[in-house]
Amino acid sequence: MAQEVKTQEVVAEEINNSKVTKEELEQIQEYDKKLQQMQFSLGDLSILKHNISKRHTFLTGEYDKMMEEKDTFVKGMNEKYGEVTISKEDGQISTPPSPPAAQ
Repeated sequence: MAQEVKTQEVVAEEINNSKVTKEELEQIQEYDKKLQQMQFSLGDLSILKHNISKRHTFLTGEYDKMMEEKDTFVKGMNEKYGEVTISKEDGQISTPPSPPAAQ
């Protein structure tokens, strides 16, 4: 028996005319579907990260402004009342206790 030698063109044509099994095709499609879902999720996370970063920048700026306003207010209160303690519950002013006298 003579051994049949196939040319590259014949092998390529046989491959082109072949199909994977139904199960293999389903697995290929499942991987593709899952990977696409992951890509969408990664895109969503990137957008969330961007929005969080913008929110962080905004809130940090607002916090800094609020601290400056508070510092200005406290300076004004210190000029008006001196170094006192003010109750946050009822606004009662009290003077801090004096340090003990040196002996």
